[in-house]
Amino acid sequence: MNSFPDYLLDKLMTEYQLGKTTTEESLFIEDWISQMQANISICENVKQLWVHGILL
Repeated sequence: MNSFPDYLLDKLMTEYQLGKTTTEESLFIEDWISQMQANISICENVKQLWVHGILL
């Protein structure tokens, strides 16, 4: 998913937090954040299945 090197993503995130990004950049960051949140949610769901012995 992450098509940018970490240092560029860090720079873009900083600019986003300061309100200095273009609309396109802001949409990219918001989409990236949403996808990362979805990935975390999936990981948490898998963890719960494993903890409860459903996923072996």
